[in-house]
Amino acid sequence: MRRWIVVAGSLSLILMLSPAPLVAQGAPTDAIRVAAAIPSASGWSAPARLAGGSFMAVSLVFDSASHAHVAAEGTIAGRSGIWYFTDRTGSWTRQRIMADARGKAWKGPSITFDAHDRIIVAAWRDSRLGLDPGGPSKGIYVVSDQGLPRGTFSVPQLLVPGPAAEPTIKAFGTRLAVAYLAWLRTAEPQPAIKFTTRSAGQRVTSTVAKRAGSGPPALHLDTSGRPRIAYVTPAGVHYASAATATGDFAVSKLPGTGPDDDLPALTIDPAGRPTIAWLHDSGERESLRYARKGASWPSPSRIGPAPVFTTALAIDLDSSGALHVVAVGDSVREVTGVGTTFTGETLARVTLPWDGAMRLSSGDEEMAVWVTGKGLYMTRRSL
Repeated sequence: MRRWIVVAGSLSLILMLSPAPLVAQGAPTDAIRVAAAIPSASGWSAPARLAGGSFMAVSLVFDSASHAHVAAEGTIAGRSGIWYFTDRTGSWTRQRIMADARGKAWKGPSITFDAHDRIIVAAWRDSRLGLDPGGPSKGIYVVSDQGLPRGTFSVPQLLVPGPAAEPTIKAFGTRLAVAYLAWLRTAEPQPAIKFTTRSAGQRVTSTVAKRAGSGPPALHLDTSGRPRIAYVTPAGVHYASAATATGDFAVSKLPGTGPDDDLPALTIDPAGRPTIAWLHDSGERESLRYARKGASWPSPSRIGPAPVFTTALAIDLDSSGALHVVAVGDSVREVTGVGTTFTGETLARVTLPWDGAMRLSSGDEEMAVWVTGKGLYMTRRSL
């Protein structure tokens, strides 16, 4: 998620969200249908469909109690918008928390939780102009169950005025941070990347890169709450490290990267060391690459082949420090790296892939989700 907010240290949080719920919570009637099962040698469950319908984007987080929370952009039974799924009650439930309206659509959700395990979801508003499927972005909005019964969400509140799109949000305690594209979609093919949070009650915005690519930036916060951001430009993969919680970014271009690199994914280990994985497309078979920063950034290392038509990439670290990578394309591929040795497994075959995500819980449960024109799917395992 993204936004210009930071929580003020109480359940009113940064946003001062309205207590009015959007939709009552209900169990999916078509949940947990097995799809394209592939036998797993490493404990993965058979792929299951959490919901039928057409989906375009998805975001996943585990809270501190290892409950899964998913936000997805899509349409179920003619009802479009941002949908929220969780297994917090012991079985999967869903509700639409941001409803599309005539001429306007919610896009690109990002999900996180605060220090009290309250869920925050951000999405940007797309203003549709006639037959144009994507008019100027109208800003980034947020909903949350902060200060409300769990699972009851506020109405959308403006986080970052437009032009702003493709947010990624993280919370540090009750302070919220957002990285996003300053994207006036019809005029800026390489928009600026910006970062916004709050300090001393004031919204503070920093420019990370004046000209970047079209994909959402990958945002993490270190153990002191300082932002770390990975992104791509036509020149290659970049890493931005802030000196403070509000900005002052130093930017490094990763050596050996260029216009053939895309879809950067970022994770930070407990010592603050970043690892970035990305998709490399040299015009032949696409591959997955990564770099882990030491005293400086090394040349890229190859993880292995990528699925055909890779549309999403996610990485995370387990409690032992092993790196986990999930790529979604015509298949869902998971690769685990211990040191410099990587082993991979195909988890599912996919038709019409659009997006995917993966996270590890504090208890080392790994979960992958992906969305297609036919539904929202997931698989999980305990390490």
